[in-house]
Amino acid sequence: MSTIGSRLREERLRIGLSQEEFAAVGGVLRRAQSNYESDERSPDARYLTAVAELGVDVLYVLRGIKAGHGGEAPTATSFDADERELIEDYRQLNPAGKASLQAFLTSCFNSGVMLQTDDSPRRAKRLAENRMAGLDERSADILRRAKAMIDEHRATQGGRKARQPKGNSSDPD
Repeated sequence: MSTIGSRLREERLRIGLSQEEFAAVGGVLRRAQSNYESDERSPDARYLTAVAELGVDVLYVLRGIKAGHGGEAPTATSFDADERELIEDYRQLNPAGKASLQAFLTSCFNSGVMLQTDDSPRRAKRLAENRMAGLDERSADILRRAKAMIDEHRATQGGRKARQPKGNSSDPD
């Protein structure tokens, strides 16, 4: 049975971000993201609103209903950047180009050669810069801002750990 955590993980991998990157966008730490994906905790509305900005299908995460099912039309944000680009490219083709592409896709489905066979979603092992290149500009900006906030948080946490409590100084007076 699919859970909120497993569907959240599936959406994160579909978008192509690491737990840390996705957590930064949601305004939480990586550990919280891990807890969400393992169903140890549930994400709150603020987090879900933030990750929806990247194109996460929140209805799917919460209820298991994909956008476009149940009578609702898919929105532009229900597709990842690659899917949106494919749709935009397809719309620029003339009728012969569209027919050729449809014939190619039909041959892929019929042969089964290029179909995904593993049900478990996996994030491609890519460098962070390559993942950023795969995002649209708005999503990349959201991710950059979120990562800067996480870096700032880490810097302040590191400063706290470096301080010693009063009275524990090893310098003799």
